[in-house]
Amino acid sequence: VKVIALPMILMNSCGILAFIGAFQHIFVEQNSLADSRIRQAMHIAEQCLPFLRKGLSSREDLDRAVEIIHSNSDCAGVAVTDGQQVLSHSGLGLGEGAELPLLIHEAMGRGETRVAVRAEECPELAGLLEKHIVMAAPLTRQGRSIGCLVLVEKRKWLPIDAERGFVEGLATLFSTQLELSQVEYQRSLLQKAEFQRLQSQVNPHFLFNSLNAVSC
Repeated sequence: VKVIALPMILMNSCGILAFIGAFQHIFVEQNSLADSRIRQAMHIAEQCLPFLRKGLSSREDLDRAVEIIHSNSDCAGVAVTDGQQVLSHSGLGLGEGAELPLLIHEAMGRGETRVAVRAEECPELAGLLEKHIVMAAPLTRQGRSIGCLVLVEKRKWLPIDAERGFVEGLATLFSTQLELSQVEYQRSLLQKAEFQRLQSQVNPHFLFNSLNAVSC
């Protein structure tokens, strides 16, 4: 023990320092990645907002928004769904018109992001989950889930918290725009109703005056 005491103390101390330094490096890198993904989500959302003004009704606009997400991130696949089917997709994953896997129904039903890492968590996407993870974040309007934003990511050695925050941030920004699109739609309906009401008031008055003119 006397012979190995000093080397053992030195080696153990160096090992502890290396161990702590490695974990600290991982945490710093994870925080840096999370910050980067938040900035990326804001940048992508800014480009996508003009294409979400019509809500989920315009397939052409949804295709453009999905393509922007796919091309401006390192996602392997992106999809947007409503409550029944895939509306638009790009890259790997769900095809347009495909039935929704249980993962998406759970995300919409619970109103929270669901992540599938292993095949048993989403048997419908077992082949995809061999080398990827699938995340589904609900799109809401007036507190009700009306669809899902689905991202397919390659497996990484870092924790998936940053990726989860990325899809949740995008889904939140998109949901806000969907709320605004609904308000704008309701405003246009209100204006149309007011115009029809004024028209219904003006027409009898105009007809009455015309008949009086003819009578005179």
